[in-house]
Amino acid sequence: MRSRSWMSSILACVACSAVFAVGLVCAVAQETTAPQGAATALPTVDEVLDKYVSALGGEAAIRRITTRVAKGTLELSQPPVEGTTVVYQKAPNKIYMDTEFAGGGSIKRGFDGKKGWHDTPQTGVEDLTGPELAGVKRAADFYGDINLKELYPKMTVKGEESVDGHK
Repeated sequence: MRSRSWMSSILACVACSAVFAVGLVCAVAQETTAPQGAATALPTVDEVLDKYVSALGGEAAIRRITTRVAKGTLELSQPPVEGTTVVYQKAPNKIYMDTEFAGGGSIKRGFDGKKGWHDTPQTGVEDLTGPELAGVKRAADFYGDINLKELYPKMTVKGEESVDGHK
């Protein structure tokens, strides 16, 4: 059960990253200003996403990259645990994540384009199903930044906000 808590925390980190990216999309896309008191039309989802992809360097530049490695540290408060994590990704949809915990133990998780799995000291290797499979599949989408409309088809623009003085 304890490993499920760690795995849930890791999945929560992945989910938070996705939510942050969607929030960033909405924040990056706002640039229109109107005279005070005049109503302004909100940009469409397509306009927001196009501007976001442009801010990342454009679709062609994003697609030139086909592999990446990310390394980091992990601190969980409940239970208090520290560790390191490394994520290997290969386009279009393969991912391998390895989290090593201080004091021993690790969680490995992967998606090969079709099947997702994890390996923990408590359960050994298990195939992922349901929400856990959906989460690792979403994390494995190498070009998720340019696939946001497909990943989140119900996305809508709700309003405008300034971020560091930028609309």
